[in-house]
Amino acid sequence: MTKILLLDKDGALVVPASRAKFVNIPTDQKPMDGVNNAIDYYLKNDWNLMIISNQGGVAAGHKSLEDAIAEMRFAMDLFPGNQATPPQADGVWKQICSRILDSDCKPVVFAAERRGIYPY
Repeated sequence: MTKILLLDKDGALVVPASRAKFVNIPTDQKPMDGVNNAIDYYLKNDWNLMIISNQGGVAAGHKSLEDAIAEMRFAMDLFPGNQATPPQADGVWKQICSRILDSDCKPVVFAAERRGIYPY
């Protein structure tokens, strides 16, 4: 069985290093306390990790899609051992299904956001 952990970037993995309310430039990110230990736990237990984000700042016109993609790439680099594929502008769920699950993803499994990540 393929295990995939979908991790929301903002507020679950990273916070703004500047202590601003939102990440406004890609390099203004740092891991939340304890996240690296949780990431190590899941990697050691054969989980595939994927960083996701709705990037509401793009829809609101506060940043470009290119800026949001750069943020995601920087966030991926914060976690050593992460084997994630760089984000694409579209079709991410289709990529997850075909590349990792070798499936058409029926049924779809939904993972909700939470504050921080902790192994159960």
